[in-house]
Amino acid sequence: SMRPGNRPKIDDIVEELGTLASQARQWSPGDRNRIKVLSSAPLVWTDRDGNINPITSSLDFAVERDLLTQCISESKREIELSFDPATDDRFLAATTSRCGCLHFSGHGSPNYLLLEDGIGGAHFLGGDDLYDRVHKEPFQFVFVSACYSALMGNALVKAGVPHVVCCDHNEELRDDAALKFAHSFYFALAEEYTIQAAFDKGKQAVAKRFGRFEEGKFLLLPKNADHKKPLFNAEINEWDDCDHREKYIPTPPSFFVGRETDMYLLLQALISKQFVTLTGVKGVGCSSLAAAVCHYIDERRTTILGIQEVYFIRADRGQNASTLDSFIRPLQKQLVAEGKMSSLEERSKPLSSVCEDIRVALKGTRVLVAFDGADARDKTLSDAINGLIKMSSTIKLLITAQSTIDSPTIYAHEHVVRLGPLDAESSALLFGEFCPHTDTPHKRQVLRTKLVRETTEGSSLHQRSFLGKIGGRLPLNIINAAK
Repeated sequence: SMRPGNRPKIDDIVEELGTLASQARQWSPGDRNRIKVLSSAPLVWTDRDGNINPITSSLDFAVERDLLTQCISESKREIELSFDPATDDRFLAATTSRCGCLHFSGHGSPNYLLLEDGIGGAHFLGGDDLYDRVHKEPFQFVFVSACYSALMGNALVKAGVPHVVCCDHNEELRDDAALKFAHSFYFALAEEYTIQAAFDKGKQAVAKRFGRFEEGKFLLLPKNADHKKPLFNAEINEWDDCDHREKYIPTPPSFFVGRETDMYLLLQALISKQFVTLTGVKGVGCSSLAAAVCHYIDERRTTILGIQEVYFIRADRGQNASTLDSFIRPLQKQLVAEGKMSSLEERSKPLSSVCEDIRVALKGTRVLVAFDGADARDKTLSDAINGLIKMSSTIKLLITAQSTIDSPTIYAHEHVVRLGPLDAESSALLFGEFCPHTDTPHKRQVLRTKLVRETTEGSSLHQRSFLGKIGGRLPLNIINAAK
């Protein structure tokens, strides 16, 4: 008989039985006509010594999301399209939910795909890890939209995925070329072209716009396999997968550089603390950082623990308004628009009562409320803070201000995050982006290279002098100096 120590665990038996039952079940049209998009944009990665390193290349997932949504909606086909952050848990969920098509978009390296760890960091997924997650229930098709992804593509083929699109192992993939390929490819797939025909159309679109070199980076694996099969078999139907939830979070600057580590540290503070104040000198970029982090959280509400909804209120700096009028009533207005409050109360109602109404409306929901541009000198600010977070463990509060609140009457401890100036290289890159004389990508790149050299070489006195001329490492001053 088998010794007790060698017997399989109950959980392992249940998992294996579930896998066998899933594999025995035939793929339904609903399974095949399903696209799961997993997007990965970790802010930092941690090395073996525990040092935090920023991941500087940003990816525009909003454009990709709109593009894929447009492709499927224009086809009028009954194809299910859903989006999630690319954490390990979400990847595993996609493998077990019978998804015909997986689209991964994110950072790649020759040996790994970079997933998110759920709190802003990177989780490295190697070829063996990928095989272990996929081989029991392979997808029908996987698109790996990441640089250097051929190794991962071959791991997917080894795991049993019959059709894989990826990027050449030795090549870096242009974001705009990847978007161009994806638009032509998915539109053709939705129109029930074969995978091979859709792949050819995607390559033709890239070659026409970016040339043969860029076109050659895209691979269809396994090579010499029969890809002349349609992926989808969907009925024609009116298609609507729009997110009708209104967005109130302002968009960060289009060229937001050098703040990846700051975003990560602020994110950790918001996950672990109830009340956080982000402070810094004028022009350092507190508002932009707060907006960027709130967007990051809002796009990952299903994976970042402790936050389900984000409300962002920016003060009207043109008026000398009170905390009640600058923040509390605009928040109240948002909740009314969402149906969480029945109507706007009379304006004579005191601050404490309005805050209590808001707290009741948000009861049971874990939310982050951001007040951008608060006046720490306003005596009613501490009353508003207490009114929102006292007696509530589900409301987190982020405030940006030029100084700390530091009031002894505040119920919760104020955790302060101080934002410093940009590093020298990021300052040079930002100046080069906004200089009006760099009207082409080549000119911008040449200027950036020269500026980075000026800020990183030579004596420290020379570096400080040059940085002072281009704005002193404060983003607002740098942009004004460039213009």
